[in-house]
Amino acid sequence: MQILSKIWYTQYILSMDRFLIVKTSSLGDIIQTLGVAQFLKDRFPSCAIDWVVEKPYVPLLEACSFIDRVLAIESKKWRKGSHFGEIKGFINTLRSSSYDVLFDLQGNVKSASITFFARALKKVGFGRQTVPEWPNLLVTNTRFNIPKNTDIRNGYLEIVRSTFNDEKPFQEESFLLQIDKKEEKALEEILKKVKRPCFMICPGSRWANKQLSEKTWKEFLSLVFDKIAPSFLFIYGDENEKRLAKELESVFQDSLSLKVTLPLWQRLMSDMNGILAVDSAALHLAGTTKVPTFSFFGPTSATYYAPSQDKRHFAFQGTCPYDKVFEKRCPILRSCATGACIKSLSPEHLFERFLFWWKVIEQPG
Repeated sequence: MQILSKIWYTQYILSMDRFLIVKTSSLGDIIQTLGVAQFLKDRFPSCAIDWVVEKPYVPLLEACSFIDRVLAIESKKWRKGSHFGEIKGFINTLRSSSYDVLFDLQGNVKSASITFFARALKKVGFGRQTVPEWPNLLVTNTRFNIPKNTDIRNGYLEIVRSTFNDEKPFQEESFLLQIDKKEEKALEEILKKVKRPCFMICPGSRWANKQLSEKTWKEFLSLVFDKIAPSFLFIYGDENEKRLAKELESVFQDSLSLKVTLPLWQRLMSDMNGILAVDSAALHLAGTTKVPTFSFFGPTSATYYAPSQDKRHFAFQGTCPYDKVFEKRCPILRSCATGACIKSLSPEHLFERFLFWWKVIEQPG
């Protein structure tokens, strides 16, 4: 009887062909969840994967070959009222498909409203001990707690693995986002302008207390430039990042600063000798490629958020002068008046660690 039960379960699992992932924001968190879609395609090669996401992040997912359909929401706009028709249209689109399994990997009230309306036999989410916002528990029917000391990528994977009781080895693979002909031409033109070695510098982050100071960047990069004479490619998003990128570009010859689309950004990364970034979406995007990374952490945990800690990746963790202890994020990340854990990092010390990292990636094995 037990053998028959296992055979039935195996056939049931293999017959699954439609999955829905609900992970709406933010950009970095979405990127860190892409391994879930890769896992599902690996285990169920003929499956279809749909994904619900905030509208600004649609281009990223549409450029992923392993995502079949992207459903966009505009929650900030919709919360302001007078958008009932758009909301109704989204719900109708959402309910036009039935899913074998829905994975709510956001775990909050916003994603709960999506999960509630979706049609799925199994609605999987976080357990009581790890759910970000408890009302989410009301709309899922299968729940798993993420084990302690699990990094963010493997945490999401753990929920999906547990759904299928899957303990077989799985390695998240690097991949290239799809780009159109205009982006292909832009990529070619940009690469013609840089000399080797070339490092992409991504100084921006949503939170000021996760950023290095302009002075630290200048002094640190000057040491790098004097030692190995690379070119730098500075990437910016908003106006503050643009000002910093332009200022740094003016200091170093053979360097460029620019703003690009997400797919083009990732393709540029794959052609770099290395990425230098703070804890940000840029760093997580770099983690989807084979490019080595050198990153800077202060009020967030490198162990939890940085790309996998192999020889290609080095994450420098600053220390808190106020003796704050945290597992993932510092409790005063947003309110700390000094940001000293990262603002006070020594350019000379960073450079020492950079040289060690550069020697490792230049001499693999």
